[in-house]
Amino acid sequence: MSEWKLRRWKKIELEGFEIHRLINLCSARGIGFRNLRMVDDCKAEAQIDGRSFDVLQKLAGNRYRVTVVGQLGLESRLRLLLSRTATCVGLACFCGIVYYQSCFISQVRISGYERLTEREIRETLEELGFYPGAVKSFDLADLKTRLYHELDNVTWVGISYEGTVAQVEVLEGSIVPSREDTSDSVHVVADRQGYLEELIVKEGIARKKPGDYIEEGEILISGIVPITDKSYTRKEEELIRYVHAQGEAKARVLHRATCYQPRYTVVLADTGRWIPGIRLRIGTQSWDSDRFVRPWASSRRDEVASLKTLRPIPVEIQLYRSREVTVTRAERLPEEVEARAEQQVRAMVKEILPKDGQLMKKDLSFLRKENIIEVNVLLHSLESIGRDQPFAAQNPSPAEEAPDPQ
Repeated sequence: MSEWKLRRWKKIELEGFEIHRLINLCSARGIGFRNLRMVDDCKAEAQIDGRSFDVLQKLAGNRYRVTVVGQLGLESRLRLLLSRTATCVGLACFCGIVYYQSCFISQVRISGYERLTEREIRETLEELGFYPGAVKSFDLADLKTRLYHELDNVTWVGISYEGTVAQVEVLEGSIVPSREDTSDSVHVVADRQGYLEELIVKEGIARKKPGDYIEEGEILISGIVPITDKSYTRKEEELIRYVHAQGEAKARVLHRATCYQPRYTVVLADTGRWIPGIRLRIGTQSWDSDRFVRPWASSRRDEVASLKTLRPIPVEIQLYRSREVTVTRAERLPEEVEARAEQQVRAMVKEILPKDGQLMKKDLSFLRKENIIEVNVLLHSLESIGRDQPFAAQNPSPAEEAPDPQ
């Protein structure tokens, strides 16, 4: 950086008659100007070193007016910055936060593994305290040594930092993994039929993909994992590893059900004729005039007045009108049928769907018969369908049992 950028420069205006005399006088005294520009005969603009500004003011005296219109140079900017306390405090806090964040591991990247899984390596590192969020205060040589003891068949480990990202590289040996104990080897199979919607593989090899129709018992995630061997020194049966397959499988399962509703509803029509009636109850005994006087086949009651007492004995008197009605039937409206069907479907959902099931869609069809309406219901439910199925290792051929990764 040049010296003039580091100095404290002032941008000034010179005003007065015969300004050239003042400029010549400054030149004789060794005072230099930068970017000198004559605005007119009585005014000039220039930049001057801050250390020469006091001398310029003495030379100008009362004959010329010197006005500072700006500050230039790194020194001036630093002085301006230091004069702003809040800005300095904020800048210091920002730098402190950036430095504090750089002391922690933000991400751990793992590469180079073949037979070991990334999950196994990451869990081992977490047990040793090396994980995202940990402080970067590890003895990397000691951490490498501990990894040698914790991980099987590892010949070299490299750990380095790229900023806040930790890079872990693992090189495995050529020893064939032991397959003596296969009691924990399982597949994840479907426990019901459905259309696969989501498959998350945590361990093993996926045998199905979203959109496939799944039958009960089909393998979703295989516990037979092929091993990639670039040395071509092993037999085919040695290129298979048996694992406990793990993952989550969700499918769209179809549930069919049938419910019934009455096709007709009873309609009571008032004819306009009525007779008065009375109902009397004393204690446990009751008497009703409708039992003795009933001139029509169908009727309904409209209460007019009632009286009820409890002491000295319970007495209830009720006056009513017995109105003649005609009974007919009418076919129910489609809106009523659909509303009742929705109620029946809600009851079916609680009864049929499992606790983890989520209703995706429902299809209803109505079939009108002689006196009833048959409602056929098709429920689309999103459900977890995976279950573990143990298997015994029998050294199968990779071409027959081990699926190709999709």
